[in-house]
Amino acid sequence: MFRPRTPDEPGPPAHSYAGEAALTVLLYWFGLGVSGLAANVLFLRRLRADRAAGRPTRYGGCLWAVLAAHLILFATVAVYIISR
Repeated sequence: MFRPRTPDEPGPPAHSYAGEAALTVLLYWFGLGVSGLAANVLFLRRLRADRAAGRPTRYGGCLWAVLAAHLILFATVAVYIISR
């Protein structure tokens, strides 16, 4: 029988995405960028699905920060190469 949790009862532990963010950084640098971008997008989709299902998550912003930093880096390198 389903019984709602009271505020005193602990819920499920939050899934931390810090490991996925660290793996994504490694893939960006050692996997030539494309594999890091693909992994980052897949992890962000999983993060969104977890949040939509009501599962607690932590450090999801790390994935967004890694994506933003590397997109800015790629854009800067592209502009530099084009302007030469």
